Amino acid sequence: MVDFLNITDMKKITHLNFCLLTALALLLFAFGNEAKATDRLSAKTGNWSDPATWSPSGVPGASDKVFIASGHTVTVNGNYTCASLTFNISNVDTHVNISGTYTLTINGPLYFYQPNFNPVTNLLSINNGTVTVNGLITFAGIGGAGTENRKGRIDILGGTLNANAGITFEGPFFFNKIIDMQEAPGNGTINLKGALTGAEYGTFYGGHSGSVFNYADDVAQTINFFYYGYTAASASHYCNLYINNTSATGVTLSEAVTTRVVAGNIMVQNGKLKNSGFDITGTSGKTFGVSNGAFFEMTGTAVFPTGFSTFAFDPTSTVRYLQTNNQTIYPCTYGHLEIKPSTNSITHTFGAGTTTVAGNLTAGNGTNTGVVVTAATNAATLNILGNFTISANSSFRANATNALSLGGDWTNNGTFTHNSGTVNLNGSSLQTIKGNSSTTFNNLTCDNPTGITLTNTLTTALGNTLIKRGTFTVPAE
Repeated sequence: MVDFLNITDMKKITHLNFCLLTALALLLFAFGNEAKATDRLSAKTGNWSDPATWSPSGVPGASDKVFIASGHTVTVNGNYTCASLTFNISNVDTHVNISGTYTLTINGPLYFYQPNFNPVTNLLSINNGTVTVNGLITFAGIGGAGTENRKGRIDILGGTLNANAGITFEGPFFFNKIIDMQEAPGNGTINLKGALTGAEYGTFYGGHSGSVFNYADDVAQTINFFYYGYTAASASHYCNLYINNTSATGVTLSEAVTTRVVAGNIMVQNGKLKNSGFDITGTSGKTFGVSNGAFFEMTGTAVFPTGFSTFAFDPTSTVRYLQTNNQTIYPCTYGHLEIKPSTNSITHTFGAGTTTVAGNLTAGNGTNTGVVVTAATNAATLNILGNFTISANSSFRANATNALSLGGDWTNNGTFTHNSGTVNLNGSSLQTIKGNSSTTFNNLTCDNPTGITLTNTLTTALGNTLIKRGTFTVPAE
């Protein structure tokens, strides 16, 4: 007996065949495009957009590897993408020039071979455009004495280099591997993901006009410093150094910062900067700043940064004193301030002048013992807008003359020494006095229209308790 397909079954088979044919066509298209990837060598000086500039003829596509032959200047006169860019070994100057504000995206590596003769330069001029390199940028280093004028070089005027997989400088000499950002207008930017390696074999001209070197990644980075850098004003490496690293570790220093190493501002815009126990000495007229939500940590025996004219700590930024020796806390306006020495029996002393904490102040880490944070030694005035916590195993000593003003909660889990001074609770929302340890105030002023609540009976005032505004609520017996 013959079994015939009904109309519905035939439609299903037809639809299935159509889907299979469509999938096959897409695969053939993908493989066909992959097969079209071409190694393109510059054939002459000319525009990137001119097919005759290249051999074989044709404008490089996103999957094409591009090689620049000796003596050619190729001008990027539009927005283009290629798989990689290599400056071949050259006998005369060789140049890729970004015109205007155009962009060149390199999905793989950027490689500079060292030229064969002196003085010859393989040069990428970003000017005011943008170059994004998603592979490693390598400055090759071969040859011995007498090769210092055989150069690989990147020039950035007001444009941007996005180095998304790191930059490496190969030895043995530092004269012939150069990144120059000092020429007018001198406000270009390098955004670095990954590592800067072999910096001791590189030369970096950061200038003094506002260029930015930005460590920006989601994995840990180390700030390495170039062996050689020179500007007309003074030898320096970075101009402005920015941190935008969101990893848990953040960015660490590899050595001390001096005015020769960083000539401009240091700005922690996102994530964390750790000084790794190295001192930071800045330039007069410049700023050290930490933005909202960002962190700056000091460890070892390094002191608070010096030399800068301005310290700009946003209200929700955090500065951490984590040193292993006695320190002076620099008087300025902080966001959150954490004074947490990382060894036992350490004293941190507030410097003379006014210290304002826009966020929370924490004394001690609760683990190390014998930690003392004191405002008693110098003529220190403390204005804390957020909460104040004295951690376990730690003590805080107040100033005898200058009142401590607090806008948030008071938590004492350690030891408070009043030194016959005054604590002024002057917040605008309900404040609480609490903690696991008893607190003995001398003079206590309550100046909060919303009120103040005492959560336990461990608090006493030996001197005056003055209620200017609001109510003072104590727990029931």
